[in-house]
Amino acid sequence: MLRRTLVLAAALLAALVSVSAGFAQTATPFAGRETPDPSLCVAAPLIGTPVASTTESTPAASPSAATPVAMTEPSGQAADAATTAAVTAVVREFYACLNANAPDRAIALFTQAGTSSLLVQRPDLTPAATTTTGTPTPLAVQNQIALVAITDVRVLPGGQVFALVTQDDPNRPPDGPEPVFVIFAKQGSAWLIDEIQYLASA
Repeated sequence: MLRRTLVLAAALLAALVSVSAGFAQTATPFAGRETPDPSLCVAAPLIGTPVASTTESTPAASPSAATPVAMTEPSGQAADAATTAAVTAVVREFYACLNANAPDRAIALFTQAGTSSLLVQRPDLTPAATTTTGTPTPLAVQNQIALVAITDVRVLPGGQVFALVTQDDPNRPPDGPEPVFVIFAKQGSAWLIDEIQYLASA
């Protein structure tokens, strides 16, 4: 009887360890450099024409046209684990969509204000059409953008959330990791990117 009890206890412990490991795999926040796989881009394509600026038109340009600026991190309270996980997922999918060569899906992760913020700096990401015809060809592996870090996730006084994202984009200067300020706003139950700023590397 004792032996049977010990066997059952060992089996239960193994099951709990297995469940815990599985949960950790799905809930683990960003832990280090990664290149988001294009298959993670599942946002519905943008419907309608994005507006880069309400005051002036932005000519087509290459990725190098984005001009980095110097900014100071906003102050706020450290975000809780659930909020951090939610905005991290948005960042991952944004870069997955860029790597999938699907800007119409990437922009679907932005608010209207966020779309303007992005396209003023990155006019090359303006979708060529409002609907996707066929499946876009992902960027070659050597051209895909890597996420180096997602840090300093904090809740701002107005309820928005800030994150410092470090990317490594081989398709645009600077050469090597580049810090990016990202601010999120909640619309309904979803967090969307409300502002993005590419920064000057030190």
